[in-house]
Amino acid sequence: MTERNPDGNGSQKAPHFNPGPWMGTNGPTRLKPKARPASAAPAPRPAHPSDLVVAAGHLVVPDFFAEAPAMRAAVEAHFGNPTAHGTDTHQIWNYWHVPDLYTYLRTLPRKVIPLPLMNSFFTHLSAWTKANLGCLPSDAYLSLYVDGCRQELHNDALNGHFGYVYSLTRWRERRFSGGETVIMKPSALGQSIAGGAAMAGSSFYDLVPADFNQLLVFDDRLPHAVRQVNGLMDPLEGRLVIHGHLKRAE
Repeated sequence: MTERNPDGNGSQKAPHFNPGPWMGTNGPTRLKPKARPASAAPAPRPAHPSDLVVAAGHLVVPDFFAEAPAMRAAVEAHFGNPTAHGTDTHQIWNYWHVPDLYTYLRTLPRKVIPLPLMNSFFTHLSAWTKANLGCLPSDAYLSLYVDGCRQELHNDALNGHFGYVYSLTRWRERRFSGGETVIMKPSALGQSIAGGAAMAGSSFYDLVPADFNQLLVFDDRLPHAVRQVNGLMDPLEGRLVIHGHLKRAE
């Protein structure tokens, strides 16, 4: 991935990250001793989103961008009326096939989605990732998965600190199987080597669906993949995502 994110000024304010109750508790409740010093112990530091990504392997942010329907509409307009497609507007997709590793179609987002809209999205993404993760996007592809497309297990340890996947897929209306992002659980290998319990399948990894308007952030060091899409060849019925890497903000 080589494209730098476009610069632009977006009007949407980055949402404040709220870890929610699934973070866990600060430990068991303890009775206060009768003779308690006047100065209370400092409150524990709230878990930072970047810490949660490293601990759990990934973080999901639903309803990420207010203009997601406009982005999806631009994609649908791009693929609509196929008999009128021209070379300048549609011979832009790279069929990226690396045997036994990658098979999918990809292009630069601005070649399908209007540049002002992409500028607004990347401004919003940059504000959120800087505020919550201390990182900024370094690149982006718009990728399409139809029948037979997939990514096999790999990591991107040299490409960024975190990876991200933003979905424009009509996931809840999909008519294909597969397409989930597979992310190795950080503790899986240690537990397997330590032994003491049988492990298989989802004991080693999480499957993250590509819900519409969802941002997925994961640790780039972890092995990850995309399950093979099985079903249709219609691009509007496929898995459609914007994805790239996040690097530490200078």
